[in-house]
Amino acid sequence: SQDAVTNLACLAWALTTSRPRLAPGASAKRDASVQSMSAMEGPGCGVGDHRRKEALQQLCNANGIREEDVKHPERVTSIEMVLDDYCCMQSLKYFSNLKSVCLIQQAISKIEGLDECTGLERLLLNENRIEKVEGLGSCVNLKQLHLCTNAIRELGNGLQGLVRLEMFWIAENMLTNLKGIEMLSNIVELNAARNQLTSLEGSFERNTKLTTLNVSDNRICSFRDVLYLSRMPGLKDVAFSDPDWGENPICLLCNYQTYCLYHLPSVKILDRMHVSDTEHQAAEAAFARKRLYYNMRIKLAKRQALDSIRFARSLHDECTNAVRGELELAAKVLRGIDGWAQARKANPPAASVPAAQPQDESKRASAERHLQATKAEVA
Repeated sequence: SQDAVTNLACLAWALTTSRPRLAPGASAKRDASVQSMSAMEGPGCGVGDHRRKEALQQLCNANGIREEDVKHPERVTSIEMVLDDYCCMQSLKYFSNLKSVCLIQQAISKIEGLDECTGLERLLLNENRIEKVEGLGSCVNLKQLHLCTNAIRELGNGLQGLVRLEMFWIAENMLTNLKGIEMLSNIVELNAARNQLTSLEGSFERNTKLTTLNVSDNRICSFRDVLYLSRMPGLKDVAFSDPDWGENPICLLCNYQTYCLYHLPSVKILDRMHVSDTEHQAAEAAFARKRLYYNMRIKLAKRQALDSIRFARSLHDECTNAVRGELELAAKVLRGIDGWAQARKANPPAASVPAAQPQDESKRASAERHLQATKAEVA
């Protein structure tokens, strides 16, 4: 990956750059100066005094800092260490004129010691044990910040005050959102690959200068996130998928590339592949055809639904009318039978009223059964 290439380049520099040769006895003098500097260091590093002195000594040895530089720390403008098991950044506070700090694959768990480094422009802290973005408030001139491969879960307010930051790499951490990125009003390049992001909603509303964005190998799965990026007309390079990192679930959706190219007309590089104007035009034509096709399908589905509703209503009315007629007929038969029964009750059997015929009784029973069946059907 690009991050790995950067780390290897720094490692190669650390292994191949020739350190200034010290004159005989100069090392002892420098060590004495280092001891005097470390004696002025106060608590706050979380380690003992001896450990703090060792950290400062290690810093000077790894960077070939000479005796006169120790006496005049403002001369030191660059600190670079790779694979040195350096764990405490408090020693950096002595070098107030630093422009570049590169501490890759160390044992650093906290960003500190940068309160006096107001001129710092470049800070690389990849492959450490950092869990929180903090201690950067004084670095108002910082332009590049690399915090890849740490254990950061949220940005919080750690980026506040970094108004000149242009490049921010925070890949391979544990971020679930990008809240706090809106503080970087001048950011141009952001790499947040291999985190745990599920959505980009509301993340870049104030980052109007952003041109390069890499959010590959996350958990983004909706086309809505592409629409959020369409509000950024300056975006030139976008990666939801990257061969060095991985891809998002959105990349597996049908028409993914066509949708991205149509809604992101300013993009020239998509998923690390250059995109020509011809491809943008083809995406627009394909999107227009698909939109026409799906609009026709929608209209057809609506028409079929209306026809089905209309047919269902007519069928319902027909059945209701038939059942109503059956009920009226049954009620009429029952009224006749009830009248006959009342007449018989009013006239005892000794009277001259003829006895009920057997067919009348069967007719009543049949009507009652028919009425019960009709009621059950309606229910």
